[in-house]
Amino acid sequence: MKEIVITNKIVNEVEGFIKETIISFEFDGESGTFTIQDMDDDIYYEVSYILGYAYWSPTIDEYQSSTTFNNDGIIDYREFLKAFETKFGNEIPVA
Repeated sequence: MKEIVITNKIVNEVEGFIKETIISFEFDGESGTFTIQDMDDDIYYEVSYILGYAYWSPTIDEYQSSTTFNNDGIIDYREFLKAFETKFGNEIPVA
């Protein structure tokens, strides 16, 4: 199975308010980013890879998430989605 390789990681923090982690990665020769924002224990995720993009929150039920990732489109993201969950422990929402 192909793996995600982290190429860069930047952490920005305003103490007591927000911590933002931006992770650049490569998978199957393509670049992507995974951003994690932690604001007072409310967590937000954002990921982009090729033409796929998603944002969601695992801690806020009423947060409106959005995704363009799917398993039936022109680009088959199944292998990427599994590798992402294995690497980061987070499941990307699928349309």
